[in-house]
Amino acid sequence: METRIETPSQLGDENTEATFDYTPSRDGVNPPGGIVKPRAPNLRQLGRFQVRSVLGSGAFGTVYRAYDPVLDREVALKVPRFDREDDAMLERFLREAKAAAGLKHPNIVAIFETGQADGIPYIASEFVDGVPLWKRMRDQPPDLRTAVEWVRQIADALSYAHGEGIVHRDIKPANIMVSRAGRPQVMDFGLARRLDDEAARRSVEGQIIGTPAYMAPEQARGNIAGVGPHSDQYAVGAMLYEMLCGQTPFVGEPWSVLSSVANVQVAPPPPRVHRPGVPVDLEACCLKALEKEPADRYANMQALADDLQRWLEGRPLQARPIGMRERLFRWCSNNRLVASLIALVVILLSSAAIAGPLLALRFRDLAAQATRDADAAETARGKEAAARLATEQLLIDTYTETGLTADRNGDPGEAILWFTGAAARSDAHPLRALHNRIRLNSWLAEIAIPIQAFETAGTWHKSLAYHPSGRYLLAEAEGDPPTCELRDLRDGSLVRLPLDGALHAGAFSQDGRRLALASKASVSVFEFPSGKRLDQWKHHETIACLTFSPDGSQVAFGAKKSARIRNVPGKAFASPVLAHAARVSAVTFSADGKRLATRCANQKVRVFAVSGEMIVPAQPSGAEGKDVVPFFLDGRRLIIVDSGKSVSCWDTNAGVPLWTRPAERILAAAGSRDGKRVCLGQKYDALVLDAADGSQLGKAFAHRNLLYDVAFHPGGEYLLTACGDHTARIWSLTTGKQALAPASHQGLVSRCVWSPDGSTFATTHWSDQLVRVWKWGRPTARDFDAPMSARHAFVKLSADGRRFLPCGIDLMRDGRDLQVHDARTGVALGKRLTMPGLVSDATFVAGTHLILAGGSSRYVPQAEHVNQQDLNGPGLVRWHDCEKGGPAFADVPTPTEPIAVAVCPNGNCAVVLCQRGHLLLFDPRSGKSRGVEQAFHGQPAHHGYVIRDRIRFSPDGDCFAIWGSGPRVELRHARTGGLRARIEHATNYVHDVRFAPDGTRFASCSSDGTVRLWNCADGKPVGSELRHPGWVFTAQFSRDGKRLLTACSDRHARIWNLETGKIGVTTPAQSDEVYAVAFLPGDEIFLIGTRDGKISAWEATLGKMISPVRRLSDMVFQLAVTADGEHVIAAGRVKAQHGFDLKAWIRKPDRQFRSDELRRLGEILSSQHIHDGGAATRLSKDQWLNRWREFRIRYPDHPVLRGPV
Repeated sequence: METRIETPSQLGDENTEATFDYTPSRDGVNPPGGIVKPRAPNLRQLGRFQVRSVLGSGAFGTVYRAYDPVLDREVALKVPRFDREDDAMLERFLREAKAAAGLKHPNIVAIFETGQADGIPYIASEFVDGVPLWKRMRDQPPDLRTAVEWVRQIADALSYAHGEGIVHRDIKPANIMVSRAGRPQVMDFGLARRLDDEAARRSVEGQIIGTPAYMAPEQARGNIAGVGPHSDQYAVGAMLYEMLCGQTPFVGEPWSVLSSVANVQVAPPPPRVHRPGVPVDLEACCLKALEKEPADRYANMQALADDLQRWLEGRPLQARPIGMRERLFRWCSNNRLVASLIALVVILLSSAAIAGPLLALRFRDLAAQATRDADAAETARGKEAAARLATEQLLIDTYTETGLTADRNGDPGEAILWFTGAAARSDAHPLRALHNRIRLNSWLAEIAIPIQAFETAGTWHKSLAYHPSGRYLLAEAEGDPPTCELRDLRDGSLVRLPLDGALHAGAFSQDGRRLALASKASVSVFEFPSGKRLDQWKHHETIACLTFSPDGSQVAFGAKKSARIRNVPGKAFASPVLAHAARVSAVTFSADGKRLATRCANQKVRVFAVSGEMIVPAQPSGAEGKDVVPFFLDGRRLIIVDSGKSVSCWDTNAGVPLWTRPAERILAAAGSRDGKRVCLGQKYDALVLDAADGSQLGKAFAHRNLLYDVAFHPGGEYLLTACGDHTARIWSLTTGKQALAPASHQGLVSRCVWSPDGSTFATTHWSDQLVRVWKWGRPTARDFDAPMSARHAFVKLSADGRRFLPCGIDLMRDGRDLQVHDARTGVALGKRLTMPGLVSDATFVAGTHLILAGGSSRYVPQAEHVNQQDLNGPGLVRWHDCEKGGPAFADVPTPTEPIAVAVCPNGNCAVVLCQRGHLLLFDPRSGKSRGVEQAFHGQPAHHGYVIRDRIRFSPDGDCFAIWGSGPRVELRHARTGGLRARIEHATNYVHDVRFAPDGTRFASCSSDGTVRLWNCADGKPVGSELRHPGWVFTAQFSRDGKRLLTACSDRHARIWNLETGKIGVTTPAQSDEVYAVAFLPGDEIFLIGTRDGKISAWEATLGKMISPVRRLSDMVFQLAVTADGEHVIAAGRVKAQHGFDLKAWIRKPDRQFRSDELRRLGEILSSQHIHDGGAATRLSKDQWLNRWREFRIRYPDHPVLRGPV
């Protein structure tokens, strides 16, 4: 299911801020179409367009107010938010442009152009200077005639669009702009499709699209094929109803609204029930447009517009013509005496003639009718309950799909919000509840999780510093007076400091055993945590900052116009007063403690020997609005940032710069712990430099707004950034990509810092004093990469599932070595097996320590493609004893190169298939072989395309199948190698053969687009072929043999019901061809591997993704699940075999939380909540903090919000 609940695309207000937040408590009522979402990318320029402000931001994209200097006009610029690799979302974006581009109508927002700039697609449309209709209805409701005229114009515009073959499918007040001149204009054709666009129809078949309150019944039932012009008419009728009554036809929770809309037995209350003053004719017009059956509505949109025009002109309406009854009523009103006499006579005559004989019959009929009514009522209650359950399922699935869409758009936090919302509504749907609780736990690994939150005093934080143990956090804040607070991160409690009064600065020694605190002009050093005072002194100026030397024996402090160093053990000053021209804002020691660098408010950096002698001339350190603290990389090198001009690295021994590079505006800088790298927060980019020469390492890490802080992970492999786009981000310095989804905040993130062990990090806002501590990563995951000396496309698992062996022919084979690995850890086991030539295939021998391997008998330089390699040359078979680390038997030469080897499940026989169809049968106990009848009539046994093995034994070991030569499969007796049956597809190639668990059938997968089932006894077909739109690469039977999972080149995986021959589940289209599939133990979840290296997990009942996508660097050819079901090993065109810990990837559900608590947890983790209008909107700081506190009180020790503190 997919729901599209987006925000107004244009707000049209001259005073619109860069981000528009809708707050129910402030704004009173909900915008019917959704809430304007924050976190819009802060663009300044897109191609030739000069971006001026953000008009609105939704789940699908952001709309900017921009200026087009070429045509000298303002435009509304829509930019998508989805992953650029998501072809389906891009197609929908382009479909919107195509749908609306040809429409020219005064009541439709015009599309000027569509294109791409800097790799970003956009739609440039007419800028409407006005407000959305929902906002106008809320703030300044129109009078009755104006409202009807607006609806008439909207209906006329949609009639024109329908005439052009375009159906909008998401008409609502949020998608109507009202200009300052009072003209309504339809916009946002994101769900529109052409009436003849079959592809667009198929892309959403079975999904809910639109907004519940304005959704036509056929849409609410998921009948996308039935959605057409009449559906837009229903939505227009719903808007007319809302303007007449002040509310939509159905109100309540989204699932309740969907249920009422979809149920043909539930009609909307007549408008006069809510507003008795509504004219009868208008009520009739509105209710006709709101008929449950499309055929009962107006014939077309123009008929609705015409009826509204008739009402405006005072003429009779088509929806309510004056019939004979009303004509009679009007005559009676004008001739009351005559009418009364006639009526009296008719009543008297009729009563005498009819009443007597009918009374007895009437009583009998009443009794029978009562019985029928009771039965009908019971049936109706059953149908209503079933309809309610079905509607609830639709809404739950819609929430799930919205969450999956949010994840594809790069926001797993919002995905969790929708998953928890779906689970919270699933009390009557246990399977959906289970799946969404699994999703919640699985997606937790993708986000940073807040484990502590508290507010401090002051106005904004100067710094955050962990105690070396990681248990405490010291927060310094500016204010009147300044503050310095210490928090215990186990419970967030305030630790009482041993110094009373206002504190201006604080610092821990590097060993954590000392704490220095400054109050006005006084400094005290205490033993921590005992609080014993070790030293105290006064200065002649107010202290601004202080720090310990690396060994903790000295404290340096900066004041109003001076700095100084104090020897704590000796209780004496170690330097004279170091005079400065302005307030000293930062002091820092070199790694060896011999030098001190200071920075003061006149943008100068000075370097002193600890004795007090200045050893480097004062250097400029301009900062545009923020101090960038100088820092030492070691005992000698010092980084100085002169923001907007340069960054330099100084040799403080020689007093000369080692390197200098130009720089733009820089608000943050940091060095790695090993002193080898420097990070600069330069405008919107984080640049990582080589500390040796200042050269840039890799690409810049791009952000959506200014960077205010950066920090290297203690291990050096990650980078933490604090950004003005309300996020903190973690970047992998190895891959150059985000290692985790952004941590969402309620404001500009101004400070970020890692814990000493790197397991948590702390952040704070610029605008308030909320501090949060986050945990991150997948600490329990036992994933592994098993490096290979050469590329192997597939793996073989040992019979017990504890070992695996990389092997198999790829399009480019280049390996002579084989290495056994532990299937749980990826660790190499035993010695490497080296073959004389390139390896073709290898496998384990069940019940032994042997490996059977085949390949060429001599080394030939690698060819670019396996079809260009000489597989017709002589080969050999080798038996390797893993326990002894050497050959078990003598090598066996083969007439042509072996391309496949296999051993039967019980380990009693082995088969080798050579390139020209030569078959050899081996006895694994002796290594002896014998030849049998040549297969495939001597044709090549390798057709050059993706093949899963080429030999497969039946589960009982009684027979084996061989394939690889075009469309043929041969079924042979395992004992003799004799031909049992030969089957053949009509054309093309066979890619894989799979046996049913009971061994009675096997399935062949072909590039002719079919999977065929065959009887193992005689090779005759079983049932009808399973047709696919593309090549079928592989398949897997369920353990009961009743279902078959297939992988197809059309980018879909399918589960077939083999008892009916019908498709039970089809996944949505993947980003590339599906090459690999696998059921997990229990067959309730299956995996998909694609050509572009993505691996995903899906539940097998509804066919929805159940855990986040994992990615490899190249094609995935095979997914091998270990026998214990704890790991899956992914093989393909990669240089390492990847093992994924299934328990950490697809996590067991947490059943502890109740429904309302699940919803709260989702809101805490995403910093958003789902509004009654059906959209996600950001929580304010106070809203988030209240939810956090309530949840922690109820679950103080729950591991989700607990960290390694």
